Amino acid sequence: MKATLLLLGMIGCLISCLLPLSAYAQEALLTYTITNGGKPMPAAWFGIYNPGEHDSYIEYANSGKALKVPAGTYDIGIHYEKDAVNIVKWISGKSISAKVEETFELNEPLTNVCYTITNGGIVVGKKAWWGLHQSKEDNYLLYAYSGACLLAPSGNYFISLHHEDDYVNTLVWLENEKLEGATVNKSVELNAPVAQASYKITNGGLDIGRKAWWGVYKPGEHGSYLGYKHSGEKMTIAAGTYDIGIEYEDDALKKEKWLLNEKLEGSIEKSVELGEAVSHAKVTITNSGVDVGRKAWWGVYKQGEHNSYLAYKHSGEEMTIGSGSYDIKIDFTDGDAHEERWLKNQVFNQNYNNTVELGLGLAELKIIVTNNGIDVGRKAWWGIYEKDERANYLAYKLSGEKMTIQEGTYDLGVQFEDGAVRLARWTPDFEAKGKVEKTIELSAGMANLTVRVLRKGKHLEKAWCGAYKTKKAPSYDAHSWSDKPMRLLIGVYDIGCFIAESGVTSEKWLDQREIKADTRLEIEMDTAPASLTVLSRSVSLGGGKAAKDSGLADSEQMANIALILDSSGSMAAKVENQKTRLDVAKEVLSGAIDSLPNNVQVSLQVYGTEPKSKVDCRDSKVFYPLGAVNAEALKNIIVGLTPGGYTPIAYSLEQAAASLPKGKNNSLILVTDGVESCNGDPCAVATRLSAEGLVTRSFVVGFGLDLDKGKFLSCVGKYYPAEDRKGLQSALKEIVAESVKPVTGHVTIYRPNERKEIITQGSLDEKLIFPSGTYDVLIEAGDKKFTWSAMEIKGSLEKSLSEK
Repeated sequence: MKATLLLLGMIGCLISCLLPLSAYAQEALLTYTITNGGKPMPAAWFGIYNPGEHDSYIEYANSGKALKVPAGTYDIGIHYEKDAVNIVKWISGKSISAKVEETFELNEPLTNVCYTITNGGIVVGKKAWWGLHQSKEDNYLLYAYSGACLLAPSGNYFISLHHEDDYVNTLVWLENEKLEGATVNKSVELNAPVAQASYKITNGGLDIGRKAWWGVYKPGEHGSYLGYKHSGEKMTIAAGTYDIGIEYEDDALKKEKWLLNEKLEGSIEKSVELGEAVSHAKVTITNSGVDVGRKAWWGVYKQGEHNSYLAYKHSGEEMTIGSGSYDIKIDFTDGDAHEERWLKNQVFNQNYNNTVELGLGLAELKIIVTNNGIDVGRKAWWGIYEKDERANYLAYKLSGEKMTIQEGTYDLGVQFEDGAVRLARWTPDFEAKGKVEKTIELSAGMANLTVRVLRKGKHLEKAWCGAYKTKKAPSYDAHSWSDKPMRLLIGVYDIGCFIAESGVTSEKWLDQREIKADTRLEIEMDTAPASLTVLSRSVSLGGGKAAKDSGLADSEQMANIALILDSSGSMAAKVENQKTRLDVAKEVLSGAIDSLPNNVQVSLQVYGTEPKSKVDCRDSKVFYPLGAVNAEALKNIIVGLTPGGYTPIAYSLEQAAASLPKGKNNSLILVTDGVESCNGDPCAVATRLSAEGLVTRSFVVGFGLDLDKGKFLSCVGKYYPAEDRKGLQSALKEIVAESVKPVTGHVTIYRPNERKEIITQGSLDEKLIFPSGTYDVLIEAGDKKFTWSAMEIKGSLEKSLSEK
């Protein structure tokens, strides 16, 4: 193996030795020594560039240094940068091979420029600087401190001279300064006289130090100072005549004094005596003879003016204030105990020292709330109330927490919340004295109820169930989604389960079920959405007339939309980035209005605009009477609405339908976040309006409406739940599309054998969706009426009039 490797190595060496030198890239050494006026420029450098490509060099080296490069043709860049000098020169198409040593002469006139700045013959050093400019309007090319030098191309310049010292700010210009030769060294006198001023502020002969300051103002202009210092501090400022403002502040003591037309020049030291009578005051607040410390504070007020204090301190702390008469407020807080007292017409002389005894009896309370002997912790809180005034507590704590409060007799209230369970317990005439620890037992039997909703054995995850005292109860005691536990009190309930599918809510009830500690139920939802489409193509009106001649299929038929908007107090609820429900509804409705087609008339009815305090169940107004769509006018009306009062839905349905032409293509659209709150019957009103031919289609959008409340509005019209902006937009888009469809006859579906409640309604050729079951169907086509009684409808059904 070794012999083989040796042979291969010898062969390789033989081949390489026989190759000509040109097979390898040759290297060259390039050196440029850069000079100016024959003098070397150590700060200069040179770089090699690809021909014509001067954005970035390949390699570079400092002046006089050798640069190893591959032999070839390059552009050479010569660079010199220092201070205000930036020189770049080019050698194009330079062929480099072997060794190249050359000298490059810049031949640029440069001047070393130095300015020393003096004021009053004194060199101001680093408090002054000078800048080099092309013109007064241009920023400086470069700057340096007084006495320092800069290198610049020879020529004419503008020189700015700056002197900044404390509140001195001087600017002097030298125009068209000719800078040439090797060096220019100049000294410039600013001739700007300055003053070194100091004012020591005393009161009673004592320097009050940093509690006082003095400011320099232009004469007669006291809005803002030119500069300020504390008492005794020195200020440098341009010599001149000024007003001096003196301000002294110590706790509640505030004093202002003016020295007008003060001449400041040279070195000035002055002392100013305020002559203010000062009181050193202290109030100690005790309870049972013990200083309460930071639990209390005392504030000083002008006599009879109690809106804001002059100053305040904690008990035992000293305050400096001008001598005089004041009112004093005592404010004590210990836990939830609070006491306020006033001391009026208190005379503050040189020293004021007062002790105020509160004489308060304090009670320390601890209330533990238990259920079946177990502390319920943060599920309960207890509050102390004034006797017989249970609207607002004086203080509250969670179960087991301590409260400090003034001794006395109160009402003790306990509030407990666990899931949907809410309990209150009251202890009247509760005596709070000394140290009290009390346990309050709720003795509430709690249950966990889980209801699983099925259809043909398949779990309906989107169904929800509620536990009601009775089916007619306005709201559930507890609710949850299918197969999710709900927390409630042990007892007997009607259990209702609901599911919304394709805009239809199906329901199923279990009556009077006893719910114990842990109860699981299953409920079979045997109803499912069904649909019925009554076809118009077989309608015969006699006399050889076509259906179109009857007006039943007129594509140009005018659609009328009565829009009803909820502006009640509940629409103030926050839903999106701190926006109210009404704010979101207004924005979405404005977009829906822009989408209305030309062959539509619209009206706007709004309820709940008055304050709730008026308790007005006729608070429903026509803001836009039925007419052609004026989008800007409608949107301006909507923008100005604010949440207010009650929810008179039934009354609003009647008012909105009153202007609709009978027997035409009329739609009602209700947008609400609540149910009827004025004892009206929206279901009965909706049924009557349809029977009278005033309303062809009805739609309800429940915006943020509780699950249990939505089912009370499905009788008014096709119900759309909308939890958020996206849901509201989607619902209104579909509703508007349905509303403008031409009417080809009217179809109404009722519960069988009774026509008190409309299940749904629409027109011929329209697919109506509702829970499967047995119904009466009333069809109005032109001047003819048809009734299909006790018709079982399930699945998707299409029927023409001739088929029944």
